[in-house]
Amino acid sequence: MRLSPWMYKCHNCGATMTAEKWMKKYHPQYYRDYIKEILQINKPADNSNETLVDNSISIKEKIEETKEKIKEEKRITNDFIPILEGNTSLFDKAIQLCKKRMIPEDIWKKFYVASENSKDYYKRLIIPFYDHKDTIYYFQARTLIGQTPKYINRKENKDNAIYNWYNIDKTKPVVMTEGPIDSMFIENAIATCGLLYSPSIEQKLNTIDIYYLIDPDKDGIKKARKLLSEGKRVFLWTKFIKEFNLPHREKWDINELVIYGKIKHKIKFEYLKKFFSSNIYDGIYL
Repeated sequence: MRLSPWMYKCHNCGATMTAEKWMKKYHPQYYRDYIKEILQINKPADNSNETLVDNSISIKEKIEETKEKIKEEKRITNDFIPILEGNTSLFDKAIQLCKKRMIPEDIWKKFYVASENSKDYYKRLIIPFYDHKDTIYYFQARTLIGQTPKYINRKENKDNAIYNWYNIDKTKPVVMTEGPIDSMFIENAIATCGLLYSPSIEQKLNTIDIYYLIDPDKDGIKKARKLLSEGKRVFLWTKFIKEFNLPHREKWDINELVIYGKIKHKIKFEYLKKFFSSNIYDGIYL
């Protein structure tokens, strides 16, 4: 509250005081009216309540986020067992799968296997999504015994279902694959756990310099053509396969490429860049 800068001085007795004190002492009624007027001028704007509401919503969201993290930690503790701590054939199968797929050891050692307590994910390999603080914020479950579907995404909070989102350099080109395992073999890559994702994930993808590397199966080609029609950059598998004279297969993906070529290092973006296109007429090379 800002008051008057005026001062009162009596030249007869020498008394000096602020105008407010003089008014309060000699004209108390006027002083009360004056203070009311000042308070009215400095009254918060009408939208102040909206600010309070916004703050309360923000606090509520943080509380819900905290609850979700606690819930996730309990699930990891109770339902999932670290891949290196199990002693059954299921854990051996999980380790052999990781080695067969040539997943880097420093990555798969942080995987889990779902225990019998986990009804939805039992007998599946749990691929955790770690943020920059090494905290799990999402996960995907892959079958170990041939169940259908092969992959199951976590059911809750799918708006956060982007693998490696918190660890990429968002100032550089980012390659997006369908599955987390494929993205593990490419520098600065993420994965969206499939071709269908929420509008919030779509918004996140639009904030980065993204290149879509989608599997060349029926659904993947359909999605790639849609992205091309929107001016997005997609990987031209047919062109890539032809240039490197790769053998015919029902379907190629990055993991299959790594295994075939026995590639032991992450694939650099510069190596893949020329096979991306945003030209709709390049759809014939999908």
